[in-house]
Amino acid sequence: MTAKLFIGTVVNPLALGEIQILENVAVAINKSGNITSITAPNSPDYERTVTCESIVRLPKHAFIIPGFIDCHIHSPQYKYAGTGTDVPLMNWLNKYAFPTERRFLDDADFATKTYSRLIKRCLSNGTTTACFFATIHLFPTLNFVSLIREAGMRAFVGKVSMDQNSPEYYIEDTNKAISAADEFVKAVLETSSDASTSLVTPVITPRFLPTCSPQLLKGLAAIAKKYDVPIQSHMSEALDEIEYVHQLYGKPDPEIFAENGLLTRKTIMAHSIHLSDDDIKNLRDHGTGIAHCPLSNYFFADGILRTRHLLRSGIKIGLGSDIAGGYSVSILENMRHAVISSKILASQRKRTIGTANKESDETDEISYKDAFYLATVGGAQVLNIDHVVGTIEVGKAFDAIIVHCADDNGNGIGGMEIWSDDTVESLFEKFINLGGVENIKSVYVAGNKVV
Repeated sequence: MTAKLFIGTVVNPLALGEIQILENVAVAINKSGNITSITAPNSPDYERTVTCESIVRLPKHAFIIPGFIDCHIHSPQYKYAGTGTDVPLMNWLNKYAFPTERRFLDDADFATKTYSRLIKRCLSNGTTTACFFATIHLFPTLNFVSLIREAGMRAFVGKVSMDQNSPEYYIEDTNKAISAADEFVKAVLETSSDASTSLVTPVITPRFLPTCSPQLLKGLAAIAKKYDVPIQSHMSEALDEIEYVHQLYGKPDPEIFAENGLLTRKTIMAHSIHLSDDDIKNLRDHGTGIAHCPLSNYFFADGILRTRHLLRSGIKIGLGSDIAGGYSVSILENMRHAVISSKILASQRKRTIGTANKESDETDEISYKDAFYLATVGGAQVLNIDHVVGTIEVGKAFDAIIVHCADDNGNGIGGMEIWSDDTVESLFEKFINLGGVENIKSVYVAGNKVV
């Protein structure tokens, strides 16, 4: 039986640079939250001819799009999002990140309030799936998992592991770190007993190479293999971090991760700005994906991700907000900056090459349609759930955003203006470039309304 029926326009990411527009279709959702059919209504009274629990007919200037996927976000850092952009990465960690994250052990009310506010903010901005870093603390992280489940969000959550080159107040013993990571993964998996609890996936999370010993890295890789769960970390993010890693190990980040068994098809590496051709091949050969965080890259990465080049090289790429290195939880905002940063990179390379040839444009620039693909299908591919979400498609879960561009009187909402000659495609482009939370009418995860 059809549980929910949505009648209106659907905008799908079809491929890089391509969107699919389905006007006046009926999207049927079953009680499990999966899409069972997408058909054209055969009469104006179509609603009366079907049996379902709920029918939503979208107005003229509205459409359905897949939910956004945030592939990299530091949940405890939400407390100071929008601030702390004044120092380089390695200093930033000691000045802002570590002291804030330490509070989550001693102040349960603070932890619950921060996590709850972040979850609500993500969902209200259309993020239906997120890949979270938590803290090094086991039980506060398990509480975070419970809060996510209560909110009905789809998520990947990692208890952070770090055993060296960290403050005395925020560091783990190596063996205890390995044991806690195992306990965390086991606890999440054992409590994933139904459709709602199984929306959360545990993730092995070595913070980054400077704070992880080889023994810890190997131990975490063994846990990931034991439970067949994803791995997340940071890779080749900033010049000061890369120099530090070379001092410690004398090798580039990808080589060290690979040697310790942490590059897999289920690995999500944030940033990955400064990669050599050999590094790129290493990632491609292992099937490892990249979380592209354009906003935080401006502040800390000392470079711009060559998104188009990496995509052409066969690397999976999704988008990440990287709170609080990035100041905005909005994937819409990060989509815009992914486009802008690619154009800056293309302009720089044209000046370096001394020509504005077509090949240079194709290599570096991405469009708003590309960014939409990365925010949906790309993210799903990086998290290895593209068979479940990423598009509005029969057989997939209904993780979706209902976008309204105009009010009941036809006036534009938020920063959008409506004109008589607007098409669905022009409205969609306006939403990507001008839209915001005020245009997000409702959000669904696995068929359940969460906003």
